Amino acid sequence: MINAIWEPRHHAIVTIDIEGFGSATRTDPIRAGLRGTLDGLVAAAVGRMMHDDPVVAEGDTGDGKWLLFRSDLPKTSLLQELVPAIETGIRHHNRAASTAATLRLRVGVHHGELTVEPNGYSGEQLNHAFRIIDNDVARQALKTARKDVVVVVSDDFFQKVVKPGYGSLDPETYSPVRVSVKETTTLVWLDSAHGLPAPTQIDLPVGPPAAAGTGEPKVLTLHDLPPATLYVGITDIHNAALYRRRSPEVPIEQHIEAALLLADKVVIHCADPYRSAQVATTLSGLLPCISGGDLLFLLGENTSNPRAHFRGYIDFKIQQYGKSELGQHDVASLSQVDPNASDRAEMLLAASPYALIRGFSGADGFNRAVRRDLQPAEPITICEHFAASVVSQLALTLRQLLDLAYRGPDGTYSRLVAEPVAVGRIQADINQLAGHNSFSRQILMAAIRRGTGIDESDPLYETFEERVSLLHLAGTTGGLPHLEVTSRRDRLSVYYYGHLLEHLSQLSEVPHPNRFGAELVMELRSLPIWRFFASHHIRLVSHLIQHMREEPPTGDPTRGYAWSRRIPEFEPIRAIVRRWWGATT
Repeated sequence: MINAIWEPRHHAIVTIDIEGFGSATRTDPIRAGLRGTLDGLVAAAVGRMMHDDPVVAEGDTGDGKWLLFRSDLPKTSLLQELVPAIETGIRHHNRAASTAATLRLRVGVHHGELTVEPNGYSGEQLNHAFRIIDNDVARQALKTARKDVVVVVSDDFFQKVVKPGYGSLDPETYSPVRVSVKETTTLVWLDSAHGLPAPTQIDLPVGPPAAAGTGEPKVLTLHDLPPATLYVGITDIHNAALYRRRSPEVPIEQHIEAALLLADKVVIHCADPYRSAQVATTLSGLLPCISGGDLLFLLGENTSNPRAHFRGYIDFKIQQYGKSELGQHDVASLSQVDPNASDRAEMLLAASPYALIRGFSGADGFNRAVRRDLQPAEPITICEHFAASVVSQLALTLRQLLDLAYRGPDGTYSRLVAEPVAVGRIQADINQLAGHNSFSRQILMAAIRRGTGIDESDPLYETFEERVSLLHLAGTTGGLPHLEVTSRRDRLSVYYYGHLLEHLSQLSEVPHPNRFGAELVMELRSLPIWRFFASHHIRLVSHLIQHMREEPPTGDPTRGYAWSRRIPEFEPIRAIVRRWWGATT
């Protein structure tokens, strides 16, 4: 009878930690108040559960608490009833609380066998329940979350309760994260349905430590960047293919160099040098700009150390896209790379002192942009071939493209892309695909091809591609200004590299070699007068573009470039450009 007390009993386990409990901004009375508030909120949440006396034991940890639940309690109720009730209580409390009294929680959900002792409960599973929230990944996830609660589910709980989809649980809203704390290295699952932005949803395998002396990179979000920041989209292989449709050459080097000359900060996606050796080679020549923090890599997912976790991010994206029936192109773009892809990307990431994350969900941003673009809009009818129509130069929404009609010489109307019933099916198909984390530009285009039967050689197909790319940029970069990803739009942009090359050529009175060169870029950026010149250039180009759009054109739109020679402060720029370009012509 005495030994019966040591028999294991199965329980669901919930652990809770208060963020920043020991912060210097909190006094002992405030900490005591927080603990009392937490006890009250949890008690109220437990009371709202649709089961009598669900808790069999609970305890205080100083900066949080733990709860054990009845063995016969449906485990789905923890995520469907308890956690939402805790969130509601936290939200109401924080609305009236001071900054020091604000509560933000890490909540762990696990289950397992525990030993009943005379003075309580013990066991490895209870230790595990604490460790899944007591680690840097969980702390960083809460730090960047939009809401005040981050839910961390153990892998065993996920596989047995969440993954089968019991109740209203949706396994697609969870993302795997590998964590390491004390003697434990394990996989846990973060729930984006509770306010966690996509940048923290990444498999983080334990990788090699950062080089000695380098330390952890400083985490930045897009909102931390100055207004004069440019995103370079053409380095993405899909955007490069779009640009190549009307241009024999894709000006990757020119775009990166022009962006560095015209912006304070330049952002490139971290996967671009992985998928493109040309991008990596260009960036290698600009290492001082990377190490100086002027050229930043946008991490597809939030990590505290991108140098160590990049390969895990790529593996996770391959796994994520592989879940979609239309994800073959995305999987191929990440898996069919040369053997040096990971090494060169990690080398470049390691050179940066910053870990740049979005600070919001890029997937959600893209989904919202697509759903908005599919809303009914004013239909458009053309009377000539689309490629010859002025409508082809307009920024039509996806819905307007799908609804596009043609009026023939005899007055009859026909739909160019899809009939109304087909448009409805396409919209429903896209809405379903957009509800998953695997949604991407390529998957969206595959859905459009499947629903319309449009051929890639059709001029309208390129227009769809262009629109999808712009929606992706708008949704995933938070409205960050960007260089264009089609040759047609590029020439009408104030950031077009050709305008800057021509301006510098006329200023220095030497022909340009069709690119700037990494050495010239870095030397010009070091000049105190360069920022003024860049602003002067953008102002001139805005007038130039206006002239280019006038019908008929008036005067010589580039004469302002030659006028720059009259500004004596630009003489150092002129001398440097002549020295570099004069030697190459």
